Amino acid sequence: MIMSTLGYWNGPFRRWLGPAQRPTRGKADACQGCLGQTSGVNGIRWILHVDLDQFIAAVEVLRRPELAGRPIIVGGRGDPMERAVVSTASYEARAFGVGSGMPLRIAARKVPDAVILPVDQEAYLAASETVMDVLRAQPGATVQVLGWMKRL
Repeated sequence: MIMSTLGYWNGPFRRWLGPAQRPTRGKADACQGCLGQTSGVNGIRWILHVDLDQFIAAVEVLRRPELAGRPIIVGGRGDPMERAVVSTASYEARAFGVGSGMPLRIAARKVPDAVILPVDQEAYLAASETVMDVLRAQPGATVQVLGWMKRL
């Protein structure tokens, strides 16, 4: 999961993410605290794009911190012998060529020591709502959800 280290967002996200995920620095660091505000002659408006890459795997690590650093594959009911596909894979599993949409059976062969977990949509929706609540709580923020969370 990648996030900017904007001071404006840092505290709420750090509390939500915990020590399992470390933020990376981006170009947006220069606008410390100015998100959602206008300034200057031209009335600059800031837009923040939040891409929650490997979100499902990150939620699983938050629920089970002992999984941090291990290859995690989430898909189906968590049984690679059943016909199912990978919903997401941690970066550690992706390093072995595992990706979303891949048959779970093939993913399990690529990473024999991976932790394979069943999809828990309720947990992911709750975590998603927590992130959205943090974003919506920012003064002047307008939040538009795109991607898989919109379908939940």
